[in-house]
Amino acid sequence: MKTTIATVILSIAAAAGFCDETVISPVSAHLPTELKLSKTTVSKQSFGYIRLGVSDKDAVNTFETIPGLGLGYRYGMKDSAIDVSANYTSQIVGSSVNDTYFYTLPKATYLRYISDDFQRASIYYGAGAGVGGLKKIATPSFTGLIANATVGYEMNRDQEFHSFVQLDVSQPAAYINSSSTKTFISWKNLPGPLAEVSVGLGY
Repeated sequence: MKTTIATVILSIAAAAGFCDETVISPVSAHLPTELKLSKTTVSKQSFGYIRLGVSDKDAVNTFETIPGLGLGYRYGMKDSAIDVSANYTSQIVGSSVNDTYFYTLPKATYLRYISDDFQRASIYYGAGAGVGGLKKIATPSFTGLIANATVGYEMNRDQEFHSFVQLDVSQPAAYINSSSTKTFISWKNLPGPLAEVSVGLGY
């Protein structure tokens, strides 16, 4: 009888030992709440835009502003963007049309953002080049390659509508003379730099 009781007790103890396994809880149940929440990303990294600006037609010698208009598309990438645009500024003096003008068509610029993509606003900077033309009063017209440096501040990056404020400095880099049979590109007697401040709205 004692042997039977002992056998039953040992059987129960053994069964209890095998059944007493540690229950594995989901890892996510013990993670901090901050780690469970994913970072908010911008709703639309790429967008088209319209830009209104004011240019200084001679950033070195004088301070005379002319209004400008630009249309472009900003293709967003990780912490950066490629900006492709067409821009035109013009001023009418007296009875003469296009006494002063400046245009780029097209202009491509690589932009680098200082803040991460999920931030609502960020400073950015970049450089690029475009093909364009320039004419100042009492100076020969220029058509050729124009280098560009950009710094700006982009806002509302988590919204459908984006906005930005931007400063551009453009420097004619090389003449393109398609009518000449001897010299197609020239780096002599280039015009001085131009500065432009603009405000853009994009979607």
